[in-house]
Amino acid sequence: MENINYKPIPVDGSPTLIMRYYEAKIPQKGILIFVHGVSHGAWCWEKFVNFFTEIGYTCFAVNLRGHGDDKTNKKGLLRQYVDDVSRCIDFCKIYCGIHKIPYSKPSLLGHSMGGGIVELYMNDHSKQIKNAILFAPATAQGMGASTFSTTASKTGLYTAPTILGKPNKYLLKSNFFIAKTDSKIFTPRITDKKELEFYNEHLCSENVFAMLGLISFKLNKPNIPVFVIGSDKDAFFPAASLNRTANFYNTKPMILKGLCHDMMLDPEWGKAAQSVLEFIENPEGLKDKPIEFIDALEKKIYPEQSK
Repeated sequence: MENINYKPIPVDGSPTLIMRYYEAKIPQKGILIFVHGVSHGAWCWEKFVNFFTEIGYTCFAVNLRGHGDDKTNKKGLLRQYVDDVSRCIDFCKIYCGIHKIPYSKPSLLGHSMGGGIVELYMNDHSKQIKNAILFAPATAQGMGASTFSTTASKTGLYTAPTILGKPNKYLLKSNFFIAKTDSKIFTPRITDKKELEFYNEHLCSENVFAMLGLISFKLNKPNIPVFVIGSDKDAFFPAASLNRTANFYNTKPMILKGLCHDMMLDPEWGKAAQSVLEFIENPEGLKDKPIEFIDALEKKIYPEQSK
């Protein structure tokens, strides 16, 4: 399932980190850097990097310490993960210079806990990036203890073995891969046996203290465009969370319909990828007129509902 057309890049320092580099397949339009969430790794962006490299975006995918391609380091605390991203972004500029890759400020995309990491990164480093995409992100300023209550739910218990790093035969029912309604009805979104086997093999344990760091954290408001996107059926961060995060950044969220928390792996991942593309090609449009931008985007992604 994995795209073999990537290059693993060691990022020197302590600990040594591993990024994945994907070359744009046509003349480069820009640079995208992807940050994964809890228990994931750079591998989870394969569908997205295939999409974006085909249309001219050079892509880098971060492996936070102890995740994905990194089999040697211990997993860290939330602030250490922020340091990992900071080091990786600094290294991207060096790497591009050495290999004569056109460099411009990148767009930074973070999923779930990775979204929270991007939020924290922007506090001190917003001048290093062109814009930010918060992708099914941890709620801005902290999600409170309420999100952790999902762990006690049926689908939360299906997710727990994965976070503990144990084989999980119930993965299709985990909060990563289901659509969940307010009435607690859930529908598996990823049911292909080979896909589930692949994800079960690649998902890893997580540092619980890193997740606890997401309960409450203080943020500044950066002066760059911020795109908040998620799903109304996300089992972790549904519409209420997305609206709260968007309100903090004085914008309006793009709320997709029916996708699971792992939108980049959902059968309708293309809707999420297209939405991100619309933003990175016109970030100032969202920043200047968020309501009009999102309204137009919704009509483009769901044209049948605008008739």
